[in-house]
Amino acid sequence: MEYYQLFRLARVMQGKTQTEVGAAAGVTHQAVNAYEKGSASLSMETLRKMALSININPEYLIDPSANPFLSQEVIKMEFPENLFLPGLNFQIIYFLAEKNHVLELCFLFSNTRFAKTILKGTIAANPVIAIVCQDANQNIFLFKRRKILMGPILGDRELRLELSKYKTDKKSIIIEDKEISDSLLKKIKNVTATKDELARLFNERNDVVLDEGERLIILEKRKKGVAHSEILRFIDSCQVEQELSTIIKTGPFIS
Repeated sequence: MEYYQLFRLARVMQGKTQTEVGAAAGVTHQAVNAYEKGSASLSMETLRKMALSININPEYLIDPSANPFLSQEVIKMEFPENLFLPGLNFQIIYFLAEKNHVLELCFLFSNTRFAKTILKGTIAANPVIAIVCQDANQNIFLFKRRKILMGPILGDRELRLELSKYKTDKKSIIIEDKEISDSLLKKIKNVTATKDELARLFNERNDVVLDEGERLIILEKRKKGVAHSEILRFIDSCQVEQELSTIIKTGPFIS
């Protein structure tokens, strides 16, 4: 994805106008429009200011290996609707999967009365209401439908299948379905859920709460890009060494 395409997609999905982004960078909306069309260039300083206004990492502009996004708050995005095909446009999630060595996604659903009110008329079992995503640098993204009443995420099965293609020995795509409470659902609907509240979804997988030491180990693993297979190989080697040590200590041996 070219930079100008990323700027346009990130801006539109975050509900920002060209005028707002231009004002943050001290340029007109006409200048932003021309840049997003790929028909004009802007100074690096202007692009850095524009990037900050839509949570794009300024370092990514000069180093394509850097994480494309950067924010201390939830990056709230609404999926564009496909005009001619059923489902939604998941291009930004595929972009995140391409750029991160680990990407975690929680597909959120709820069976409460409030959820059924939001999803009135939906016949699918446990329809996905929203998607929360955490990248390798612990940026948290909240994705939902561009509707006042939200509605189900259409095409989530296709999204899962497509994301599986990004998995390699050096790239992890972790997907989990998570049932959420009414209180969190209402905050997601009103786009008031905090980063800590959404990050907690990733720290409580399968009812296991990570302690601080375990959390720091995971963060260090992600930072250094260590593959799961390498860690498992290390654990296996430790077990072999432990078993050999036990045999040596207990004997018996034939001389």
